[in-house]
Amino acid sequence: MKALFGKFAECRDLPALDHPAVPDERHLPGAEAFGGLRHLRRESLSVLRVALEDFDRNRLALAVDDLFYPAKVNLAVVLNSQGRNDEAEALLREVLEAFPAQHDVEYSLGLLLAEMGRYAEAERSFRSVLETAPPPEQLETGLYRLALITSELGRKPEALEFCAELQRLFPRSRFVEPLARLEADLRPLLANGVPFRIKDFVGRISRNDPNTLSLKSEKLHQIIGGPVSVLPPDTRHVDYDVIPLMVADGCLYHCDFCCVKSNRSFHRRSEANIRRQIRRLKSFYGANLGNYNALFLGNHDALAAGWEAIGMSAVEAYKAFDFEKSNIKNPGLFLFGSADSLLNAGDKLFEALNRVPFYTYINIGLESADAATLAQINKPLEPAKIRDAFQKMLDINRQYLNIEITANFLLGDCLAPGHYLALIELIRSGLDRFYSKGAIYLSPLKTSCNRSALLRQFVEIKNKSRLPAYLYLIQRL
Repeated sequence: MKALFGKFAECRDLPALDHPAVPDERHLPGAEAFGGLRHLRRESLSVLRVALEDFDRNRLALAVDDLFYPAKVNLAVVLNSQGRNDEAEALLREVLEAFPAQHDVEYSLGLLLAEMGRYAEAERSFRSVLETAPPPEQLETGLYRLALITSELGRKPEALEFCAELQRLFPRSRFVEPLARLEADLRPLLANGVPFRIKDFVGRISRNDPNTLSLKSEKLHQIIGGPVSVLPPDTRHVDYDVIPLMVADGCLYHCDFCCVKSNRSFHRRSEANIRRQIRRLKSFYGANLGNYNALFLGNHDALAAGWEAIGMSAVEAYKAFDFEKSNIKNPGLFLFGSADSLLNAGDKLFEALNRVPFYTYINIGLESADAATLAQINKPLEPAKIRDAFQKMLDINRQYLNIEITANFLLGDCLAPGHYLALIELIRSGLDRFYSKGAIYLSPLKTSCNRSALLRQFVEIKNKSRLPAYLYLIQRL
């Protein structure tokens, strides 16, 4: 298959071209594999000539004006011609992060990824380009490349559809001969009576083997800056199918009992970092975005990041991921908070959050309202603050239609005797009736030995609670 794509660029003699100070559409890299090296600043040409011989990457980087991105694209061509495809890819992605609207660069990235045998990623790039009504040359080549890629990925019916579309739009296509050979290879494979869509469906399943899923997981972690050690229990409402977007790292307390804690101090991510995640997540999920309607703002205390970070992230992700057109309606926003971040959050935050196009769940780790238990688990809070946070949770749930706050408490056979009594005081005696909004999640300690006793304790708490009560199931991404 690699031979079908061939080298996506050839390094030829380097002409000294005139160009405007700021690139426009007429001066973008060419459609067919960049079209060689073009549109360079005069002072960069000699450097690139030398680069073809000694490939000093540092000198290349220093020689190019960061704002003149076609020169970076040309450097990618140089690197590709010498087999340094990883560096070429990194350079193209750097350009796309800075200039996401330059679909010519996306097209060039697709050619490179196809040459590297990364057909699924190449397909996403080509599809992205074709959605922008590209010029005829790119449209023709893009359809042909997609026919080759989908054939290689085992989606034969789809490959034939691209062949037919290419012939319809370009009856005298320059790919007429290889296209005829491709169709001749494909049609016998589809002549056994199995419907096209079933073949495609089975092919998609077979491609998601454990190794492929592991690689996808690694890529997701690289995009967001690490694994998600735990999801909010409220994500059960969406079968834990959420798109993770990190707005902060670390937590405020570092309690001893916590098995998912971070050793890092709390730190809010920058707007640039969050926007970069959104762009890369959109590319990562690709066509599958239509099957998601939920966003998780991580990591362990996103509420402490404040409204600016939360609001910007929620609104921009909603637009970028096109949740409005999702196959699943009623989008949900999920995040963690702490007693302090909840108490410190003002009315303006909740009023604004109530207006975003999500139903928002905020899960607060309260753990216990008993002083001895809080000391035992090394949570640096007083029972009064836990009770205040619980009361604010109830108030917010009654006041705002589109916000639901839930709370976590511990369950264990080694906790101080006052823990159970203080918990019942909160979730039963402190409420005048049963409320369906605002759940309680009980998290069993890993040190607990008698599971039967824990289950009986959970059932007793659930029966006495005037809020819905559930076990906290640890789910990760």
